[in-house]
Amino acid sequence: MGSLRPHPLLETSALATKATKTPASPRPASKPRAAAKTPSAAKAPSSGKTPTVGKIATAAKKAAATKASSASKSASAAKSASAAKTRVAPQKDPADAAVTKLVKGIHASLDDAKAEDIVMLDLRGKTSIADVMIIATGRSSTHVGAIADRIFKDCKLQGLVPRIEGVPQCDWVLVDAGDVIVHLFRPDVREFYNLEKMWGGPRPGEGLESSRAH
Repeated sequence: MGSLRPHPLLETSALATKATKTPASPRPASKPRAAAKTPSAAKAPSSGKTPTVGKIATAAKKAAATKASSASKSASAAKSASAAKTRVAPQKDPADAAVTKLVKGIHASLDDAKAEDIVMLDLRGKTSIADVMIIATGRSSTHVGAIADRIFKDCKLQGLVPRIEGVPQCDWVLVDAGDVIVHLFRPDVREFYNLEKMWGGPRPGEGLESSRAH
């Protein structure tokens, strides 16, 4: 039994159908996407090296130190100039001021009591018994006693109580006021003992003008 063949009309129809179909046009190839642009790296300068962070910090520290040193020098110079313009008055020793005040007070008492031949001797550096020695003369024993009493009263007014020796004879009376001691004599007794020569002061009769200079 032979194989079945398709009807000739069916083959013709099929061929006609294939001939009428047009081939699909090929799809254009998609263009490749442009690569995303990335920022180009900064180009290093062609000449010289780029300073590192450490070098920049070191340079900044040196600049700050130089500036601080310059400011310090300027301040020192200003202080020196100010010190040169300002004169500091010398400070007085309070002890010397107290002695000077006491000497002036006793000298005023001697003047008021009409004492004669007043001599003042600076004992500083010579002895430790006192800083100043004052020698004066009374016309008589009564006068010597009156001078000593006046000094005693005036010292008490300054808050100082001196020690007195040599009364009631009053040929030679010692008034010890601490930093200042006073020797009061009758004229003949003073000439006999001559304390001025012992302590390097002027002789009796030469001390009045010297005491007035103080």
